[in-house]
Amino acid sequence: MYSRNNFSISAYGDKIYVLDGFGKELYIYSKTNVLVSKIALKNISPSGFFDFFIRYDDFISYLVDSEKGIIFILDEDYDLKKRSDIVDSHGIRIYKKVLPTGYNSVLIASYEKRNIYSLKNNILKEILSFDNEFTEIYFRENELYVLFGSEYSVYSTEGVYIGSGSARSDKNSGSFFTKDSLSIEGTVYFFDPDSLKLRSAGK
Repeated sequence: MYSRNNFSISAYGDKIYVLDGFGKELYIYSKTNVLVSKIALKNISPSGFFDFFIRYDDFISYLVDSEKGIIFILDEDYDLKKRSDIVDSHGIRIYKKVLPTGYNSVLIASYEKRNIYSLKNNILKEILSFDNEFTEIYFRENELYVLFGSEYSVYSTEGVYIGSGSARSDKNSGSFFTKDSLSIEGTVYFFDPDSLKLRSAGK
């Protein structure tokens, strides 16, 4: 199974979002590494742990507690809008990442990292199944990347195979396929848990 990291990082627009899953706080940074604001999320769920945060658009964000199997949907002010209990509703435990693909539409994976599902308007559909565990999943430019070690496969949002490649040999994807950093337009952002600061390297 996978380990639970205290911090996760994502981006939307001109902002970088760092989630402190244990402390249940969201740090919002500019692309120049300046802390813009800090949002307390304990009121969303007093108990448990938040694995992952991602903002979909100006009005909707997603927050995940994979251990409980709950996806929290937040409004533009980061207040709880609704929650989706995947375990109770669909009987599956989920991986820590949720990948928004459209309004009321996300891709999720099983806790065992062998199955990927499309969840649209709370209707669950399995789109991919693997014999081996994937290392990580990403969503970029309407394409789903499934990483197995240094090799990856690319699929559409409906699970249709598009292509494959190697993160080891692909200069454009090398920094993209990292667990604890984020590559944006040639700059790699990473959060330093010791100093509690966002740092960057590249341009």
